[in-house]
Amino acid sequence: MIKDILREIENVERRIRSFFEHTYYPVVQEGFSPPIDIYENENEYILLVELPGVKPENLNLAIDKNNVLHIYGVKEYPLDPAQSYCHSIEIDFGRFERFIRLGTPVEDSCELENHNGIFKIVLRKKKPKERIIEIK
Repeated sequence: MIKDILREIENVERRIRSFFEHTYYPVVQEGFSPPIDIYENENEYILLVELPGVKPENLNLAIDKNNVLHIYGVKEYPLDPAQSYCHSIEIDFGRFERFIRLGTPVEDSCELENHNGIFKIVLRKKKPKERIIEIK
């Protein structure tokens, strides 16, 4: 009976490991993952990324051939740790990143606005190009 339970636990662990090895969303190894709201309409994706304290020049975007958007950057620590004793650390600082799979290809540029630490990123969808298909 115990052997059956241990065997089932091993099977579950193997399935979980397999899932993360084949996912399009790499697991963040260090840093933090900012919360994101994602909206979509006919022409664009609109992302709201919560990153208070991040300068726009410290925010980066990349998209790969599988339409996975990579949002990454650095949230700089505003104080010199050598200047004072810290009693508690609850705010995330350092590297951050998120991976988001988009269902439709997007243009290579975007619009970016910062509203009190919430970045609004607008990604325009690529217009499908009509092609003539030759029949043989």
